[in-house]
Amino acid sequence: MWTAELKPWAMFSGSKMGGVFKTTDGGETWTKLGGGLPEMIGRIGISVSAAMPNRVYALLEAEGSLRGLYRSEDRGATFRRVNGDQSMLARPWYYTHVYADPTNGDRVFINNEGFFGSDDAGLSLVNIPTPHGDNHDMWINPGHPEIWIQSNDGGANITFTDGATWSTQYNQPTGEYYTVVADDRFPYRLYAPQQDNTTLSVPSIVTHGLTPFENWFGGPGCETGPLAVNPAKPDIVYGACKGWVNRLDRTTDQLREIWIWPQEGHGLPNADYKYREQWNSQIRFSPHDPDVIYHTSQYVHRTRDEGQTWEIISPDLTRWEEHKDVDRDGPGGPLTRDQTGVEVYGTVFAFEESPFRKGLFWAGSDDGAIHISRDEGASWQDITPPGLPLHSISFDDGAHWQSFQQSLPRTPVMDLLIKGTDLVVATQGRGLWILDDLTPGDPRRRRCDGTHFHQLGPRDQG
Repeated sequence: MWTAELKPWAMFSGSKMGGVFKTTDGGETWTKLGGGLPEMIGRIGISVSAAMPNRVYALLEAEGSLRGLYRSEDRGATFRRVNGDQSMLARPWYYTHVYADPTNGDRVFINNEGFFGSDDAGLSLVNIPTPHGDNHDMWINPGHPEIWIQSNDGGANITFTDGATWSTQYNQPTGEYYTVVADDRFPYRLYAPQQDNTTLSVPSIVTHGLTPFENWFGGPGCETGPLAVNPAKPDIVYGACKGWVNRLDRTTDQLREIWIWPQEGHGLPNADYKYREQWNSQIRFSPHDPDVIYHTSQYVHRTRDEGQTWEIISPDLTRWEEHKDVDRDGPGGPLTRDQTGVEVYGTVFAFEESPFRKGLFWAGSDDGAIHISRDEGASWQDITPPGLPLHSISFDDGAHWQSFQQSLPRTPVMDLLIKGTDLVVATQGRGLWILDDLTPGDPRRRRCDGTHFHQLGPRDQG
């Protein structure tokens, strides 16, 4: 059992109530195990050896030198710590998985940022390279223990050689995309940041090349994005990485940093940031002037010279005063503090300029504030409604709502983009999808029945 609470600004993990519990009557009653285990425990990975059923491994997030790998030789009656290597417990609330080999009681594996194996019951560890970092799960074939399936933030991979070689991850449509934008070419290209990987550009239609991969390229920024493409010069692409913005010129492959402020984006309480730039703070081109770019922190920033200089065109558009002290002691706890940019809170999370009226701005914050400006940012009005219900895409201006899941897989939808009559969908786990025609109600045109959603995957475009 693990006490955990995820706030927008912090991850809280650990308590004296958590711990390792055991039942011997099918779950009717439970006993908390304590012999040798710390009193304050966070996330726990646990594995019973099928080869030696008396042996139990427990990987614990705990206080200071008490965290590490524990082992019991008496079915959990007593434990002792056998390894305190902290590489097993990087960001413990995110990983902390341990797996006992079903055929060899002395062999155990640990999934963390790295992937580790031990042949001496956890006393020593060997790093085992995997096709991608951030490792989360594995299965060992009990009939052929040299065969494993292992998963990480890049996908799934198989080894037939005890981890010496791995299968590819490039045959799996498992991309996790935060946002998606398109350029104005025909056929158009999509640009999206992919979790724990590069940003990526793929064509909506493959027109040449032997394989779809020949038409892909990595863009500026990093996994967080977002991306923005110059509408007049589609070879100029802007990307962000946890708020740090850079500019890519595809004609020369030159990348230039254009941050609004030189600041470290990790490890600080929110109150210590001059500009609170979130994991995927927005970048937007003005639909009326391709020389104007907007970027957001707690403010709206504007540049007219491709990021050489920035100006602030809004006050703080968040509810910062209501929660500014929530992480004054640092993000998270009580056992582990974590601040990787996701926990930056009190930010303008969404921003748009109206395509119909120049200078009409809309801004929404991650702490629930919505503002509008009708004079290019000279003044702003708080228009936050008292309550916002969660609905799905409407056909009568919002009078009624219905599900539009159609043929999409059951996975989080992170962003939507209407490009002409196409609907582009960015998902968190199943890549990018396109509905070829949004036109409703006209019998001469294809209707929005969902049969035309197609995925951009290894068999298609990307």
